[in-house]
Amino acid sequence: MSGSDSGHEPTFAGFIGEGGLDTYAPGEVFTSPSPDQIIEASLVVHQGSGVLFLYGNDSGNAMNFDISPEILVEESIECHSV
Repeated sequence: MSGSDSGHEPTFAGFIGEGGLDTYAPGEVFTSPSPDQIIEASLVVHQGSGVLFLYGNDSGNAMNFDISPEILVEESIECHSV
């Protein structure tokens, strides 16, 4: 899964589909998706084999995608980031 702001271009939204992303968490305009958005999207696509986060390297994305696995581990969902 991925996520980013909905500013100029919601970069990763176009990559959902076979051979690509399973889901995308869009943030508000020029705002990273919240941990709640990331967690909710992760719960929807989790199929017992964990969740891989792909996101842009800005401080908001990094912070929120780093917080989310701390909460998802309580649901026994393994997460990794690229």
